[in-house]
Amino acid sequence: MYLIYLQEKGVEVIWRPMHEMNQRVFWWGGRPGINGTSKLYRLLHDYMVHVKGLNNLIWVWDLQDFRSLAQDVSVYNPGENYWDLLALDVYDGSGYSTEKYNIISKASEGKPIAIGECERLPTIEQLRSQPRWSFFMGWSELEFSSNTLNEIRAIHGSTEVLTLDKMPGWK
Repeated sequence: MYLIYLQEKGVEVIWRPMHEMNQRVFWWGGRPGINGTSKLYRLLHDYMVHVKGLNNLIWVWDLQDFRSLAQDVSVYNPGENYWDLLALDVYDGSGYSTEKYNIISKASEGKPIAIGECERLPTIEQLRSQPRWSFFMGWSELEFSSNTLNEIRAIHGSTEVLTLDKMPGWK
């Protein structure tokens, strides 16, 4: 298993299994309740940690920004001992609203939060007004089809955003 190899090399992995747990289009997602998607996430966690012995995974609990987000943070929470970082995928068209930010911030209970995926990139102004976001990831081709080249350059070129080339010790 490649994750074991990475652990042996001292590499920490941001691990986002079963992303968009509240999304019904995936076989694992959209199943509320104690025996739903959250249980599957816990089973995977316990297997990877207790059976495989992986301790290099940064566990990401990830949701999509549906209108039900305020309820979804409770319904799909696998339990505070099962995740290290809470991520929100931003696709619903309302963008980086204060309401979504506050819901995720509160649900994180002080743990780091991130924008797990997005079509439209956040602006520097949005990141300044919502300072707890630890990272954002534009989704593949959507980053280029949903943002102008100037917008992409502005966010990635900002002195307030660290990109790989600005990370000390990274290659």
